[in-house]
Amino acid sequence: MNFTILKKEFSSLVGIMDSEMSNHSGAVDGTIPKSFFNVKEVGLGIKDRYLSSGGGIKDNSLLKSRDQFKRSNRQNIILNLLRKKKELTIKDISAVIKDCSEKTIQRELTSFIKAGVLKRTGERRWSKYSLA
Repeated sequence: MNFTILKKEFSSLVGIMDSEMSNHSGAVDGTIPKSFFNVKEVGLGIKDRYLSSGGGIKDNSLLKSRDQFKRSNRQNIILNLLRKKKELTIKDISAVIKDCSEKTIQRELTSFIKAGVLKRTGERRWSKYSLA
């Protein structure tokens, strides 16, 4: 497939070069004249072709507040679970929180650890989380 595309493009290039060479009298010895490489200006540049679809500024305040609420709700659920049980794994928490992945829960737990709210014991799959 690539071969046919390249063959077609090279054939097209040879055709263009032949027609240009026949138009220029200075190419008797088979060399390509400098005028062949002059690029013609083609109207608009890329920046001029950009069409704006609106104001460009989007109000994300509603999305941020909804995401913030969901996140704080998820964090509250995690903290309440840890208050009820002393140690939990990600699997324990993901069994209760159904609307997000284990990776999201892991990110939440990591942010709690960085904030000093939780501590982690164990490595990788055997990690258990408890209140600090």
